[in-house]
Amino acid sequence: MMYKDIWYKINQNINLSIPIIERKGVYSEINKVTIFLNSLENCNYFFSCGTALGLVREGRLLDWDTDVDIDILEPTELILSNIIDNMQALGYSYQRVLKKGKRYSQIVFIKAPYHSIDFCFWFKDKNSFINDVPETNIFKRSHPFEIYKEFKNVKIQNIEFKIPSDTGSYFSLLYGNDWKTPKKYKNWLKNANDLKFDLSISRVFFKILWKFKIGRKYL
Repeated sequence: MMYKDIWYKINQNINLSIPIIERKGVYSEINKVTIFLNSLENCNYFFSCGTALGLVREGRLLDWDTDVDIDILEPTELILSNIIDNMQALGYSYQRVLKKGKRYSQIVFIKAPYHSIDFCFWFKDKNSFINDVPETNIFKRSHPFEIYKEFKNVKIQNIEFKIPSDTGSYFSLLYGNDWKTPKKYKNWLKNANDLKFDLSISRVFFKILWKFKIGRKYL
């Protein structure tokens, strides 16, 4: 399946270079999003990646982070539609929409003057949840089911942030066993620990190579 990766023109009044911790009203925006997510039936969402890391390790959002990360497990078409409708009702517009075939992988919403909410969508694949990675075309993010068996709430700024209960295993999977040590990543792909080779795509490449007799002498 081919990727469809659409980047939208950003309104000139939106400045995403300002660190999220310095953005006035960011917790209020998060609270609004949390309220509607909690109202959606069977919406298995949680705060993830850098957002969750900041909440657990620092007790707040990370100083240098630039967006809010929210992951959704096994979203239905109805849930996806409700997320889009609610975000637009809150004044957000698309920055990026990523699909693999008909399946959504990521939607990034932005709102003036500097708010950014990044939704990633995970789907079951044998013994794990996977999220497609368009930047490489040959890798996918893969997390074992056990990571998401239980969740807990972390209360900060009077907001209940839902995150995986086993934070040690979750952050070690994403950032390595030294996740408690602050680090800044210029390119998340170079430091991602949860990438796996996408066999479905590699088979396509192999067929192309075989068709044009590339590399046969090495087999």
